[in-house]
Amino acid sequence: MSSPGAPIKEPVPQSSPKGPQVDIRTKVSRLDKVRAQLIAITAVDLADGNFELIYSFFSKSQLVNLRFTVADGYEIDSIADMFPGAKNFEREIIDLFGLKFKGLEGGLVIMPSANIVAPLRKSSSPETPRTRARRGSTDALH
Repeated sequence: MSSPGAPIKEPVPQSSPKGPQVDIRTKVSRLDKVRAQLIAITAVDLADGNFELIYSFFSKSQLVNLRFTVADGYEIDSIADMFPGAKNFEREIIDLFGLKFKGLEGGLVIMPSANIVAPLRKSSSPETPRTRARRGSTDALH
């Protein structure tokens, strides 16, 4: 038993084969209930097989950032049904980082036919078909 006045510890997320399970929807739904506005969803490649997702909201004259760490290959719950603008942010993250959101496909920023795969991953090669084509055309000029 904990002593009176002791801080309450939140439960530790259960691990899955792909990393910790993240309940993004539960935390974001609290902001939906107070009618917060979604400002942006961004991702950061932590270069250790994990990604940090940052959900930014404007609520009651304050900027609120919710941060979640997800493992590569983990299928993230979409919040597009709660915040319709989230769909474009999530699709952008699919295109640029190769992460997966349940029920969504990429194609917002990078057309699937472009053969560019997750250019903002730290493990991504800076060479793309477009840069190879550009390099080939400049080589022909010299």
